[in-house]
Amino acid sequence: MMDNPKGDRIKMTAVKPIRPTQIEFSSKEDLQKFYNYATSTTKSNSEELKKLRELRQKHVRARERK
Repeated sequence: MMDNPKGDRIKMTAVKPIRPTQIEFSSKEDLQKFYNYATSTTKSNSEELKKLRELRQKHVRARERK
């Protein structure tokens, strides 16, 4: 437990570390497609990403709790 500036007790939770992801490809062509996609600088125009971009633009941060 830890004290905050107001003197209230705050319960700290353990944080799990981020582990590396391992991907196995069934063929060299799949590996090349993934590599090309991951290193591409072109903007994807899929419907899902359009919706995600729109949601991010409309997002309003919650006010800070006291």
